[in-house]
Amino acid sequence: MATPEAEENTYQNRHSEEFNRFLVGRRENPVNSLHNCEERSDVAISFLKNKSINIKREILKASEYEASG
Repeated sequence: MATPEAEENTYQNRHSEEFNRFLVGRRENPVNSLHNCEERSDVAISFLKNKSINIKREILKASEYEASG
């Protein structure tokens, strides 16, 4: 059975290897990297639009509640 320190080192090494592959992939294929950034920004914009709609609904509910007394 591995010690907690050995397990942590294994996790860190695996994480470092994945991160290095990510960096190498970005250098080797900058177009793909740009495409990923565009997808992420589209997701973020969609999230913010939905959040804005939810906030507007909450404001409308609160104003209706206040108007009803």
